[in-house]
Amino acid sequence: MARIIAVGNRKGGVGKTTTIIELAKEFSDRDYTVLVVDFDPQGNATHKLLGLELDEDLEEGMSQAMDLFMQPKIGIVDCIYKATDDWPNVHILPSSDTLANLDVLLNGRMGYEKILRNKLTEIESSYDVILIDTGPEINVKTFLAFFASDLVLIPTDLSEDAHNGIYAAYAVLDSLAEHSGRDNISRTILITQSQKEHSKAHKIAKQRLIKDFGSAVIDSFTIPHRAKVRESSWAFTPAISAKTVFNKSKKSQEQFVLSYKKLAETVYGESRSEDN
Repeated sequence: MARIIAVGNRKGGVGKTTTIIELAKEFSDRDYTVLVVDFDPQGNATHKLLGLELDEDLEEGMSQAMDLFMQPKIGIVDCIYKATDDWPNVHILPSSDTLANLDVLLNGRMGYEKILRNKLTEIESSYDVILIDTGPEINVKTFLAFFASDLVLIPTDLSEDAHNGIYAAYAVLDSLAEHSGRDNISRTILITQSQKEHSKAHKIAKQRLIKDFGSAVIDSFTIPHRAKVRESSWAFTPAISAKTVFNKSKKSQEQFVLSYKKLAETVYGESRSEDN
């Protein structure tokens, strides 16, 4: 059965989609079968995995993907697409602008939070890992994504807004535990956009994060900030495979790649361990 991992934080710009893309690449390189569920109406993960130019048939299929959550008879397998050849072993349930309407259509509907989880049960045996990307807000789609997951990964920088975003994600998980019986969803916090790790300000902010959220915070490594990584996202290239993505040194490239390798081992291992 697939390990289902949602990536979310209300704060934008903390690397949610980058984390999805780099994990998909890392798992794919390990010959794992990967499904990415793009639950962000901006559709950045969709365009990165399917390419910038989409043919008419694909665009039509994407526009109809929202019907999957409104019409029980529609099977999820009919809404999944294979990523481009740059992404072997990776498939995607794409996003579209119409996904933004899902919040209005499902809000107040009894048991709405279970819909995505129920749909994924149809195909999860076909994948090793399912990664769910979410937008920079807390809404109906956040509840759907978190309820469907075994593990919620919360990327964060060390800003106050991102810190508050973690509390918002925890509030969703606490609500699901109290009202929907989903009290076994793991929580992991990943520090991203890391700069000047040895500075006093960085250490103080990190210590506060650990004080507030304890062992949920990954303390053994962070994801380093690199300007060229941002540029690679515009080129629809996974930084983990782009040898020229760093212009400073080979060591910088190796540090970034190693961080995502460690992350893949951490989140997959945590999820797997719950089954043992």
